[in-house]
Amino acid sequence: MGIRDFKIGARIYIGFGVLLAGMAGLSAFTVTQMGTVKQGIADSERFGQQTRRTQDLNITVLGLRRGALRYTWDLDADSRKSAEESFDKGVQIAKEVLAASRFPARQKYYQAILDDLSGVNFPIKHLFEMGDKLGAAKHTLFSAGDILTDRSEKLYGLLAAKGGDALEAAAKMQAAMLLVRVANWRFLAIPEASGIENFNKRAADANARLAAIEKVQLAENERTALREVKASVDAYAAAFATAAPAILGMGDTYRAKIVPLIDRMQANIAEASNSLKSASDEQRDLLNSTSSWVSSAQTWLGSIAVLLGLLISYLIARSITSPVQAMTSAMGRLARGEFDTVVPALDRKDEVGEMAKAVDVFKQSGLERIAIEKKAAEERARADEERARTEAERAAVAREQAKIVADLGNGLSRLASRDLTVELAGFPEDYKKIEGDFNSAVEALRSAIKTVADNTHMILSGSGEISTAADDLSKRTEQQAASLEETAAA
Repeated sequence: MGIRDFKIGARIYIGFGVLLAGMAGLSAFTVTQMGTVKQGIADSERFGQQTRRTQDLNITVLGLRRGALRYTWDLDADSRKSAEESFDKGVQIAKEVLAASRFPARQKYYQAILDDLSGVNFPIKHLFEMGDKLGAAKHTLFSAGDILTDRSEKLYGLLAAKGGDALEAAAKMQAAMLLVRVANWRFLAIPEASGIENFNKRAADANARLAAIEKVQLAENERTALREVKASVDAYAAAFATAAPAILGMGDTYRAKIVPLIDRMQANIAEASNSLKSASDEQRDLLNSTSSWVSSAQTWLGSIAVLLGLLISYLIARSITSPVQAMTSAMGRLARGEFDTVVPALDRKDEVGEMAKAVDVFKQSGLERIAIEKKAAEERARADEERARTEAERAAVAREQAKIVADLGNGLSRLASRDLTVELAGFPEDYKKIEGDFNSAVEALRSAIKTVADNTHMILSGSGEISTAADDLSKRTEQQAASLEETAAA
């Protein structure tokens, strides 16, 4: 039994079976080497996870620092909430990475971070407590400032109406009040100890300006307004004295008690990140080395498998391509209409033989199609000839009808011109009845006209005789009338 006796599918299955056997051997070798690679990948993933969580911890600590700093300056609820959430999240992440770490050196860093988080808890809470108190103090300070502005403007309006020294003193007082407010705003923007001294100096100047106004002659309502302004300056200064130390205290707490712990936490996070990076690099180098060795072995074994596959493919292809090429050539000639082509491989038992039988069916169908087309061409020729003959007959009939219509029209035209001698002649046999009917109609019309003419002549003759008799009767009547007149006269 030769290879040609096998179906093409069987040949391919045999070739793939041999190839799969080689691939199974390669896979068995690869599986034996994957244990080390998998362990290395697992370690790398663990290092990567710890690195990501350490980065999350660093971001959380930065969020804690940013929230505490913003709260120190702005006292807004969002910053406080952000700091509290960052603290809770930082503790959670620190505990997770500490539990997941297997190396004592990194465990030491994570434990130190967790200890610093516990240590920073109290200063942050103290910062929030001072912030609550400072919030109330700032509210009082801002309210007192608004009241001071309203009262000083009222006093200025009363004194400005007086003019003279009162107007000058009021203007200086108003400028001093503005400087007091500016000193407060500057301290809130840049909280320094010198800002407190500057505010106290401006408040003293304002009181001095108010004392100068007392020396001016004032009405009772003006003195009442002056007392209200002095009370407002004292209240504003008292509110500043309460808020300023709290502001400085919050800044000192943040800089001296919170920032050092956060800096130390970030330093430990950096050390842990560097340790993880070193371990990850070592693991990656080991994994690359192992993978390279396994890859080289797979390359060699894979090359052998490829060569084996190419050899099997060549043998299978050789048993298929030659008859397929011959079949392709035969199909090409048949496609060009060369139906006398001999179809090869009709005696084969494989798929090529089945293809040859199908192509032979196509050939026979082509031969039948040619015979059918030839017969159809003959039928079309006969049909064209019959159509030409029919069209010639139709044209002859059309010409004959046109001549008959013209002759009939000419006869009717002469008849309309009172020519009763017109007659039609020479019509084809199929139209003789039209010719006879027309001539009969003209003859009948001619007879009728003649009868009418004869009767008209007789009527004219009778009319003449009647006219002559009437003339005679008229003459006799005249004669008789004359005779009667003569008789009557006699």
